[in-house]
Formats: sequence, structure tokens, C-alpha cells
Amino acid sequence: MKVPGRIGVSVLVAFLTVSLCCGEAWGVFHKAGAVVHHAKGLIYHEKGQWDKAIAEYNKAIELNPEYADAYNNRGLAYQGKGKFDQVISDFSKAIELDPKFAEAYFNRGLVYADGKGKFDQVISDFSKAIELDPKFAEAYFGRGVAYADGKGQYDQAISDYTKALELNPRFAEELNPRLAEAYSNRGLAYLDLAQFDHGCQDLQKACELGLCKGLAWARRQVLCQ
Repeated sequence: MKVPGRIGVSVLVAFLTVSLCCGEAWGVFHKAGAVVHHAKGLIYHEKGQWDKAIAEYNKAIELNPEYADAYNNRGLAYQGKGKFDQVISDFSKAIELDPKFAEAYFNRGLVYADGKGKFDQVISDFSKAIELDPKFAEAYFGRGVAYADGKGQYDQAISDYTKALELNPRFAEELNPRLAEAYSNRGLAYLDLAQFDHGCQDLQKACELGLCKGLAWARRQVLCQ
């Protein structure tokens, strides 16, 4: 979630005082008011008070209909309420207003994965987030899950999991089981294709990461040593 810098009240008052002397005072006033309501929405958001957060985001959007952050964060609040259609609409609007909004692509991808199971769209959104922010570790992780669970494309999954770990080693506790599963599944797929060297190497790697069932099975079948 993108969180803007906090604006002190005295700074905001001074800003408005100067702006009201100028020709675009009304538009500036509305945009400043939108920032205030958005900030209030974030406070409610952090407390999990979704309805109050949405009410503040609504006010921010009413005052500034081009406020991409407000649409994105309102989408997150709707997600907290399980209203997936409204979530998708808000994330899509945030992207329309700011096509370089990597977090909005990522957030929409999560919803497609969790609420819709549209894995092609998931991969597309995560890929766009990565294109805009090549160090977006969470997007690599999410795309890896989509490749593994949604498409059975374990090569791509392993590549993405590995990149996520490279960017953020703190993912290891959560990622290593998924990485092990991806190696195991790819290893078993290689065995089905009679590519025994590749299959056994993957199953060994999975076992090193803590998942040894596939290797144990392959050894019982005398497919691996």
C-alpha cells in the first residue's frame, strides 16, 4: 500500500493561505482537502475499520477524482470486506489514472489469484509490476505461486522464487517450502518424461530444502539413487 508523507497541520494551513491568493485557489483547496481525508482513511485502514476508511477515501475521491492512491487504498479496504468486484474496479481505476503504479498492478493480481483464480491475469499483472519495479520481491513471489499452482509451469516458478529470495532473503521461511514443492513437482515431471538425471537432481534439491517424499518414492522405484 502506498502511504504518502504526513502533512503537518501548520504546513497545510500555510499552504492554503498562500494558495488562496492565487488564481487556482479552489482546485488547490479541493486537492489539499483530499489529502486530509485520505490521511484519515489510512488511520482507519491501519485499525481495520474498513467502513470508516472507505468513507474517508470516498471524500478524498470526491474532492480529487484523479487521486490514484485513494482508489488503490479504497480497493484494499474493499478487499478487507471481501467485495472483490469493487476491489478490481478500484485497482483498475488507479492503474488508469497512473499507469506506472506498480503496487496497484500487484494488488489487482492478488485479487485475481485469491478471489477469482484467473491465473493468466495474475501473471500479467505481476509481470507488469515487475516491469515497473524490477526489485519488487513480492511480485516475483506471487508470480511464482501463480506459475506453480495455476499453470504447473515449474521452471518459471523456480526462477521467480529464486529471484524473490535473492531480492529479499527474509522470504526464506515462507518461500523455501514452495521452492521445495516446485523442485519436487518438476522432478516428478522429468521422471514421467524419462529424463532421469534431471528428475533425480530436482528431487534431491527438494529434499535438501526439506521435502523428501518424492525422492523417497523415486528410490523405492529404483529411478534414483
